[in-house]
Amino acid sequence: MGAAASLRRDADHGRLPAGLGPPGAPPHPPPLPDHRRPGGAGGRRRGRRRHRIAGSAHRRPPARPGPLPQARGRRHRPARDQPRAVRTVGPGRLPPGRHPGGAWQRPVGAGRAVRDPADRAPSPGVRHGLHPDGRTLATAGLDRAVRLWNVSDPHRPAALSVIGGSGEVMSAAFRPDGRVLATSGADHTARLWDVADVRRPRPLAVLEGHTDAVRTVAFDPRGRLLATASYDRTVGLWDVSDPGRAVRITTLTGYSEGLTSAVFSPDGDVLVTTAADAVVRVWDVGDPRHPRALPGLRGHTDRVLCAAFTSDGRVLATGGFDNTVRLWDLRRPDRPRPLGVLTGHQNGIVSLAFAPGGRTLASGSYDRTSRVWDVTDPAFPSEPLVLSGHADVVYSVAFSPDGRSLATAGKDTTVRLWDMRTSVLSGHSSPVQSLAASPDGRLLVAGSYRTARVWDLSAPGGPAPLATLTGHTDNITAAAFHPGGRLLATGGQDRTIRLWDLSDPGRPLSLAVLSRHEANVTSVAFGPGGDLLAGASADGTIDLWRVSDPRRPAHLTTLGGSGGSVDTITFVRGGPDGLLLAGAGADAVIRLWRVAGPGGPRDPVTLRGHTGAVTRLAVSPDGRTLASAGLDGSVRLWDLTGPGDARAVATLTGHADAVTGAAFSPDGRTLATGSLDGSVRLWDLADRREARVVATLTGHDGRVQTLVYVPGGRVVATGGEDTTVRLWDVDPGHAARRICALAHPPVTPAEWAAYLPADLPFRPPC
Repeated sequence: MGAAASLRRDADHGRLPAGLGPPGAPPHPPPLPDHRRPGGAGGRRRGRRRHRIAGSAHRRPPARPGPLPQARGRRHRPARDQPRAVRTVGPGRLPPGRHPGGAWQRPVGAGRAVRDPADRAPSPGVRHGLHPDGRTLATAGLDRAVRLWNVSDPHRPAALSVIGGSGEVMSAAFRPDGRVLATSGADHTARLWDVADVRRPRPLAVLEGHTDAVRTVAFDPRGRLLATASYDRTVGLWDVSDPGRAVRITTLTGYSEGLTSAVFSPDGDVLVTTAADAVVRVWDVGDPRHPRALPGLRGHTDRVLCAAFTSDGRVLATGGFDNTVRLWDLRRPDRPRPLGVLTGHQNGIVSLAFAPGGRTLASGSYDRTSRVWDVTDPAFPSEPLVLSGHADVVYSVAFSPDGRSLATAGKDTTVRLWDMRTSVLSGHSSPVQSLAASPDGRLLVAGSYRTARVWDLSAPGGPAPLATLTGHTDNITAAAFHPGGRLLATGGQDRTIRLWDLSDPGRPLSLAVLSRHEANVTSVAFGPGGDLLAGASADGTIDLWRVSDPRRPAHLTTLGGSGGSVDTITFVRGGPDGLLLAGAGADAVIRLWRVAGPGGPRDPVTLRGHTGAVTRLAVSPDGRTLASAGLDGSVRLWDLTGPGDARAVATLTGHADAVTGAAFSPDGRTLATGSLDGSVRLWDLADRREARVVATLTGHDGRVQTLVYVPGGRVVATGGEDTTVRLWDVDPGHAARRICALAHPPVTPAEWAAYLPADLPFRPPC
């Protein structure tokens, strides 16, 4: 995947600055085999009149309001209800000379704005190209120059060299081996540059023959072919095996409007081009001397501006001025098949990029937003994440090679770098109502309407979906892992509890369905030893099951007497009193039952204090503290040192609406709470009687429905009404290192002396 970036430039395209040319030419890839080598040089010049596309990728068209987001077969919310950033990091501005064009080695953060120090009027078009090693970025635009940047350190990018020219530079692309750079421009040419030494680029060849601006250039994966797509309604195919002696092989014609993009398939045998005539053309270029037109892709109702392949070449995405992104099955290019349509942008789509793996697609638009789509199932894409922040057209989007970062570049002359590791997990089409994390912290299960998604939080490129659990016929309102990590219980509004074998989380197995309750299942919990399973219901009962053999659960007993719906349960180690089960619900009373221990069952101990229904119970890892969250907007802490004599310790207030979630950190020193006010609060419990808020996390576009601390203590997962799951890095050490990494530059001795007392010795904070 290439990087996206926009940095302003101030030199001429094609004219090399003095002192930047090294002697010698770079090594070249092997020549084309005989069957792919041209019989002659040159290409046919076309005598058509000059034709420039109205509203092309560097000219903004009138606004076209579009439909609200929707995808076939799924319910969707309006775009304004989507998250506005993958990660909430305030926009920043780097000092002169430090401008990341694409920060791939260490992702920066969502919303971080990079602006050129020249600060001139916005360029109508900014193009980019990322070196295959991810460390060098080429940027190009109207100022007639291509700049090369070292972006190995995203926080301290450095200018390497400038390549000048004679007109607007419209695109830039590196050859796959990174030793040659191709550029195209409004001067009707494409140019090849030796960039083996990126500090001393050297001109190699000028490719002439087009009669209008060359909109884009693209290398095939082997680095032997170059496609040049022009506004003159033609595509040139060039043999660039020896870039110093590039030869035009053939010219692709038949277009009724100017070209807007060209992209090779990953195997290099197919070339896809888009144009202003609303048709996506597919060419078999296995033999580039004799390209063969394949069936075109029809479906767009206006100009098509961009296209992108998945890394395996099976799926193609196209976008255009009909405000849609269309997905196509190109496993058999001679028999293309439409897969799905993504809608929601309010204006034309000008850029597309797939993340590594092909499950995530990013789009950039004239509506000033970027959107991130989960296209794991292309026929039923999820509701997108909407990334806002640019003040004008988003011209470029691209993922880093590891998929952890997304860069968006715009007409506002800024680059915004989004940390996809935040991670917003999408894919559900209705609110996320339950979460459960495996004991090893690797898996996260998120329950929604009828389905639960299993995520791998340890995947190298960030959280990845592993499987979708189906079987429930209504909302999944409860989920819990067995202490062993292989067994999962889910409960739903279909009145059932289901047991799942997640030994192979990519291939979950349904083991059993428990259906004794007469109303919604509201909560499920495994006992500490894993033999007991409790399920609570809105029918006012709690059922206890022995699940030593999860395929044949045995019902043990039913606890009742809550006076209404039981909405939450949790097991508590009761010390000498044995194993306790805490339950609470609509009547605002917390009950503690002894379910195992000497002397047999006892009547429950009751705890009172809430003035509204209790929505969530959580117990500290040492079993000494019980937290209860309620509709009254408070969280209460109870001392369980002697469960028979439990007493209130503190009442935590601050949320502006009902508290729906509560979870202790693994060390018990922090409590996380979530609320219908859309916020998550972290409380320091070093002194339970003097608990204090240490952080307030916001980002969900709507109510927080549920939350869980992921074992390990560094991440809190939250599920929201906005249909997403958010992962929050709450490790203080990570936060400190991130703040230091974003400091430009770090505090110097001079600054220390200027702003701090003279008697305080200098000590670098980072």
